[in-house]
Amino acid sequence: MNSDRPTVAFTRRPLNVVSGVPIFAASDSYIRNYDAIARDHLATLDKDGINPFMNEHEWTELEETTASHMRQLLRPGDRVLDAGVGLGRLLARFPDQERYGVDIALGYLDRTKQCGIHVALAKLEDLPYPNAAFDLVVATDVLEHVLDLHRASQQLVRILKPGGHLVIRVPFEEDLKSYYHYRDYELVHVRRFDLWSLRIQFERIYGMDYVRHETVLPKWRGLTTMRVTPMTDGEAVRNILSQLPDDMKSVAELRHFSSLQPQDLLAFINGVAGSHPELFSKLESLLANYLEINIVFRKPVAQSRSSFGLDCDRGADRSPLWRRIFGRPAT
Repeated sequence: MNSDRPTVAFTRRPLNVVSGVPIFAASDSYIRNYDAIARDHLATLDKDGINPFMNEHEWTELEETTASHMRQLLRPGDRVLDAGVGLGRLLARFPDQERYGVDIALGYLDRTKQCGIHVALAKLEDLPYPNAAFDLVVATDVLEHVLDLHRASQQLVRILKPGGHLVIRVPFEEDLKSYYHYRDYELVHVRRFDLWSLRIQFERIYGMDYVRHETVLPKWRGLTTMRVTPMTDGEAVRNILSQLPDDMKSVAELRHFSSLQPQDLLAFINGVAGSHPELFSKLESLLANYLEINIVFRKPVAQSRSSFGLDCDRGADRSPLWRRIFGRPAT
């Protein structure tokens, strides 16, 4: 039901309008970097019909896990913002909502606006929307990219209505070593998330209520993403274990495990993947860490507890922790 005219007005005039897309962020090295990523993505998509950064099956499965959480929260006519909208694939599943999308890649937005989504080019750290404008804000595969996570978090919470929901999906316990060494682009992923870093960020610092989370898509990406990994200092561990009594419970098993060499485990798992793909799939679901995590927060209708998650004494300051520290609104 996206109306031709958006009901959420911008809080400031755009710097420019390009191909019908209002521009709220001046070009800089950060935006140019992600423009380059988007150009490569779109060029491969147009030429070969594929995403060069993720296979279609995984991409669709991840989107569907997030969409399932959104379906439980949205009502017809709700205003929803996709912060990091990309090509608008996620919002395409919600034609009964008033849909908005923001991104910093003009190439994406030029296509997304053709899907009936009200778009704008802006950084998450400086969104051009009024306070309490949206019933639901979703941010998928974007918070690992932003430079100022706290400013972006302020903005996402600010534009959400009291009682509204924030749905986030990010890579889960990701090994960032490959991104440090990656040189095709200046920056890709710049931080690592787990359940507790997300809950601290949005519950304890920004005063949101935790609703639920879901880890999704176990994915073999090498030893660093296994739930159980061989000991890199196995010899030192074995030296200590050798001094323990042989009849001590589990000592024999631990001695054996400490002898497992990382390269041997890697060769074994790769061998199973090549020779027994059906069994590898089962093994992957048990041993490999999850690719991403969905997490849902609710903005309190009224601040009834401190941002530390503890009951407040009468008269105590119940504002979110970030506001008590910085003493200024997130505008």
